Amino acid sequence: MRIAFDGTTLTPGRTGVGYYTEHLLQHLAREVEATGDELVVVSNKPVDTLSPLPSHVRVHEGHRFPIRIGWMQLRAARALESLKADVAHFTNGMIPLGSSTATVVTIHDLSLLLHSEVHEQKLVQRARWRLPLMAKAASKIITPSNSIKTEVCEALEVSPDKVVVTPEAPRAVFRRREDPELLRRLGIDRDFVLFVGTIEPRKNLRRLVDAFEKLLHSTSLSPKLMIAGGHG
Repeated sequence: MRIAFDGTTLTPGRTGVGYYTEHLLQHLAREVEATGDELVVVSNKPVDTLSPLPSHVRVHEGHRFPIRIGWMQLRAARALESLKADVAHFTNGMIPLGSSTATVVTIHDLSLLLHSEVHEQKLVQRARWRLPLMAKAASKIITPSNSIKTEVCEALEVSPDKVVVTPEAPRAVFRRREDPELLRRLGIDRDFVLFVGTIEPRKNLRRLVDAFEKLLHSTSLSPKLMIAGGHG
């Protein structure tokens, strides 16, 4: 089997979906090495990975395009056709419409539709026509939780049989670490609550701060609240 894999989020300065894509790709590469299947990365630009890709993973160099959404609808289908891919996995809510290749798409959430007030309106308007079309065209849809599956089925009118829930695992770096010097440099001298993510309204940091305040006033606990992340 020849598997095409979407590498469009493998860019410098990536956020959550880019990390999801890279680690899924690295794990899939190990699987296909054992099964003998072929794995080809497709992207509108050269891919940038934190760890080198194994030698048996090929990056398709043709059909490039500077703008991701333009590549997805103008070049991606031709790339899949030229590769003679049996299946393609797109990792960030978009697939090429009109492609004859079986496609799997990961939809991480529907905040663009259900919480449109925290997004740029041009992105919201684009999502309102794009997401229903792509959900209908995809062969299978992956969601990270049952709640997102329910939202996808209801908002995009998709049959539950079409949606597969695949929880997202933490990276290997997320483990307990006893490092007093690191804690000292970060100014942490007691227990703490940690948030990691882009700083923007859709992350609902206001609710986090409210909950933290209630924790301090209603219990004997007194941790620090640590917020880490770039501006979204």
